[in-house]
Amino acid sequence: MRDNNTTGKDGDSGVGLIVIVPSVAGTSVREIDKVLAEPAAPPPGACRDEEDSVRFRELLRGIIDGVFVADLDGRITAANQHCCEFLMLKQEEMRRLKVHHLISGADESLMTSLSLLLGRKDHVRIEASIVRKDGVAYPCEIDVGAVTIGGRKRGMFIVRTCP
Repeated sequence: MRDNNTTGKDGDSGVGLIVIVPSVAGTSVREIDKVLAEPAAPPPGACRDEEDSVRFRELLRGIIDGVFVADLDGRITAANQHCCEFLMLKQEEMRRLKVHHLISGADESLMTSLSLLLGRKDHVRIEASIVRKDGVAYPCEIDVGAVTIGGRKRGMFIVRTCP
């Protein structure tokens, strides 16, 4: 994982950049299968009441790109239908995964890097490959911004595939 810090005009906070080299071993697919095979349990600290609110669901539904939201530990707490369809996962399956399960070559240290960069930057762009449930990986850009939902800090991940 490579962490590049870029700044915008006049020294403003700009954009952070993380480049993740895809894993050729396909470990992300095996990790997804392993996590989904385990019994479901709500993630600790999940803020479902706010995230399941009508306004929040409408906001996610109205975004044409794939979007998912994760807590600071990387647990995915919400996703829009576009994201679920693209990744071939159900909402319930998404909520059982962590961010690093979806990004080929990523590990749990990704959230630490994101937290540090988002403390100094407006948003962070991740250049990586995202892995669908069927094991197919697609190169993409993932823009990450910090949001507060239900009084808790979250990361909002907007996924765009690269042509």
